[in-house]
Amino acid sequence: MIRTPPYDYEWTLNNGQGSAGIGRPNILYEIADRNYGYMVFNIWNDPIQPSVGSAEAAVGIYFRPDPTINLWGARTSFPLYFNWGTWSYFASAQTYGWIGFTVQAFKLSDNSFDGQVVDQRIQLFNVATFYPPPIGITEDSNSAYPLQAAFTTDSTHYYIIWVHCGGTIWAKGWGAAGSGSSANSNIYVAQIPSISLEQIILL
Repeated sequence: MIRTPPYDYEWTLNNGQGSAGIGRPNILYEIADRNYGYMVFNIWNDPIQPSVGSAEAAVGIYFRPDPTINLWGARTSFPLYFNWGTWSYFASAQTYGWIGFTVQAFKLSDNSFDGQVVDQRIQLFNVATFYPPPIGITEDSNSAYPLQAAFTTDSTHYYIIWVHCGGTIWAKGWGAAGSGSSANSNIYVAQIPSISLEQIILL
C-alpha cells in the first residue's frame, strides 16, 4: 500500500509558556499541510528575557489493516533541511530537534484513543552551551532522508500513522549585564512524496 498527498490529517503543537519569569520565544511557529505533505517549525528565543519553547508538526494517514496480518512496516523518504544554533556568554542555551514515525491506535468500537504503538524520535541535533565561544548557526540537509518503523496491529483497532517532527529551545536572552544567551531550532520538510505500508514476514 502506498499513499501520496493529499494525506488524511495534519497536526501542530506549540508550547511557549514556561515557569514564572520565563517568557515566550520571540519566534515560534509551526505549519503542517496534509494536502501537500509539507511541515516546518522554527523557534528563536526572546532577545531580552529568559524564554523556553517547543514546537511540533505532523502529517498522517488513516490505516485499517487486514485482520489476518498483524506485523507491518512503514517507510518514507523526503527532502529534509534543518538548522540549529546557540550563542552563550556565561549563560546557558540549549536546542534540540527530532523526527520520526508516530503510530496511534484507536478502538473501532468507540473511536477512543488507545495508546501509541510507535513513538520514534530520531535525534537530529541536541546542543547545550554555557561558555564562549558561541557555536552559531549549523545546518544540514538530505535530499532523501529515510524513515522506517515496524509495528503490530490487531482487528479491534484502526491506526493513524504520522510523520512527525519537533524541537525545543531554552535561552536566557541578553537583558542582563555581564551574561546572555540565544538559541534556535528549525526543521523543514518540503514534501513527503509518499508513505508506504507493507506486511513484514518473519522467517
